[in-house]
Amino acid sequence: CERQSLANCDKVVDTILSRLTQSDKLQLESGAETVVLLNNLGSTSQIELNILSGAVLQWMRQHFFRVSRFFCGTVMTSLDGHGISISVLKVHDPKWLSALDAECDAPGWRNVQAIPNDNIRLTAITHAEVKLPVLGVEIDETYAQKIKNCLHAAVTSLIASESELNLLDSRAGDGDCGSTMAVAANAIETAIRNGSLHFERPQTCLLQLSTIFENEVGGTTGALYALMLSASCSCLSSGATSVDWYNALKTGLEAVMKYGHAVPGYRTMVDPLHAAVSAYDASVSTKPDWHKLLSYAETAAQNTKFMRAQCGRASYTSSSVQTEPDPGAVAVTKWMRAIHDKAFADN
Repeated sequence: CERQSLANCDKVVDTILSRLTQSDKLQLESGAETVVLLNNLGSTSQIELNILSGAVLQWMRQHFFRVSRFFCGTVMTSLDGHGISISVLKVHDPKWLSALDAECDAPGWRNVQAIPNDNIRLTAITHAEVKLPVLGVEIDETYAQKIKNCLHAAVTSLIASESELNLLDSRAGDGDCGSTMAVAANAIETAIRNGSLHFERPQTCLLQLSTIFENEVGGTTGALYALMLSASCSCLSSGATSVDWYNALKTGLEAVMKYGHAVPGYRTMVDPLHAAVSAYDASVSTKPDWHKLLSYAETAAQNTKFMRAQCGRASYTSSSVQTEPDPGAVAVTKWMRAIHDKAFADN
């Protein structure tokens, strides 16, 4: 038994099946006839099982093992069981297949899937690359580098906060907030390294970040951040002043509230965003005090521990377990703090 870092589907399947097929007890040789069972430990979604099924069958074919029967379902589970198990049976007698094909009254035993002798071939579907238009005001190289530095600081902070956010989310959520934000952060970091982000065009850059969240990040988090960034970028079409960035933050918040159906006090990412936006009054000051905005946001995020969740996964849990700050709200302050500190450190 061994604990490993989060990996993609193909890596997980390769790790499991490599150990199984190399087992001295199983004694599988090239061309061996097998039966494979892919088991949902309890909380793996159907779409994830479908993806894993394809990966398992592809791996077996590539390693020259014949899969005569394939089972996939929720067979053996445990409470809060995140993940899957794979079982491989070497067929020594054709009668075994007949026995496995026999009808059964057990409700948890799903129908078997017979695999053709030539095995299935999975072909990746290629999609035409969509190129985003280059939009918005163009800024000088020094300013563009500053934005790049701030974004790098934000993703670095989110990656470093993965365990902390997961722990917060495990109290009253799915326990994956940190992992989800880390996926986003790593995807953005890759885009920074390969030079694909248009830092000289802030509007285009935010639109690119929105696309990353839409394509690379799953769940509600990916959708809400994609909507927030897509809405925000419109405020940077003709300028990138401090007030323009504030308006971008405000417009992004409005999009999250509109499509996420959350309002301040619901114990969500809206709370720190709304607090930050509310900290600036254009009638009093000509430009936002970002120190004040950040302070208000961090206080609001911490105060979510006193709120009853009314949106998201946490809203289905007992208020007795909602004793820590909301992880989504804390995540907002992580990237806000990182951007703030880097921006003003460079001044």
